[in-house]
Amino acid sequence: AYATPFREREVMLTVQNRPKFVAVIALAFTSIALISLAIADAQETPTPSASPMASPQASPVAGGQPQTAVTVTMVDIAFEPNEFTVAANTDVTITLTNAGAALHTFVVSDHNNEGKPNLGIKVEVQPGQTGTTTVNAPPGDYYFYCDVPGHEQAGMFGTMHVQ
Repeated sequence: AYATPFREREVMLTVQNRPKFVAVIALAFTSIALISLAIADAQETPTPSASPMASPQASPVAGGQPQTAVTVTMVDIAFEPNEFTVAANTDVTITLTNAGAALHTFVVSDHNNEGKPNLGIKVEVQPGQTGTTTVNAPPGDYYFYCDVPGHEQAGMFGTMHVQ
């Protein structure tokens, strides 16, 4: 093989650009790895699913008519619904169905309810079981959550509007 001036120049450019080429390849692999991690994380994040059975009552929503009976489904890791409206200064029955695979709790305490009375509610519900609690509270918005370690931080919380 013989070298031509053009071929020598091509070889020199290739050698001179090697560090840039390596940097571009490394950046490409890093980007692919980060995108793969993001996709894997998104796939592992539980997405609340629809309730398998219809509730006999309408689902209470924020701004809706205050209810005297509410059904809340606990799934991994969410409350469905995570926002509802109940009647103020009235006994309201909240039925809690655990459709998840782990123990869940429904807690309404002084945690994140600054300036509101501590309702002192904590109901533990095993997987596949149902629990109930009665709420009688003055008007306001009350924060509720699951106090199983990590569940609240993962998004298992909501707001109970009392009107």
